Amino acid sequence: MIDETRVAAKDKSPLVYNSVPNQQWVEKNLIAYLMTGVDDSEFRPNEDPKDKKSRINGKIEYLTQTLKEAELKLESLGDVGYISLTDDSFIDVYRKKLSEVASEEEALYNKREQILEEVRIYETEKKKLLHLISRLNNLKSDYEDEMSRLQFINAGNSLVSQLKDVDCPLCGSTIAHHMIANISSSEYAEAIRNEYNEIYFKHQDLKGLFNFNINSLFIRC
Repeated sequence: MIDETRVAAKDKSPLVYNSVPNQQWVEKNLIAYLMTGVDDSEFRPNEDPKDKKSRINGKIEYLTQTLKEAELKLESLGDVGYISLTDDSFIDVYRKKLSEVASEEEALYNKREQILEEVRIYETEKKKLLHLISRLNNLKSDYEDEMSRLQFINAGNSLVSQLKDVDCPLCGSTIAHHMIANISSSEYAEAIRNEYNEIYFKHQDLKGLFNFNINSLFIRC
């Protein structure tokens, strides 16, 4: 009987039809497995001693480099000359550092919340102060309008006091000076001055209060 394992292993086997080298190897391996029950997965060809030595030296160099990198990484964490990664003292050191970092983080968070609360309070006070300043500004404008009105009345009173007897343009009758002068009595002029002075002092007080609030707002900003 023909040894199919031997035949399949030849360069030109009657059982291998594929011309692609990789596929030929697959077909040969399959035939050998069907005939013997053993495939080539565990096959290890004879290795040249020089190649084997080079391969082993390469692995040694790789392991040596890996160990050096690991040592450098450990040194960056601290003195590892006498401390083991499994040593409780080593773990306690970094547990303490983590605890310190956590405490600092908590302190910064609390400080942030405190600052945010101060900002909220400031914004509320700022809105109230701006509203008050707006009302004071409106009141100041009202006082100024009232003083202008009293000044106009006082000026009119002075003009009336200078009038003489005149004839009415409609009926032609004479209007005596003393009839007009009664309108501009000294008591009336005094009342106008008193009211003007009262409003004036209120206006001055309001200006001081207005400037104080403006300065307070700028100082807070």
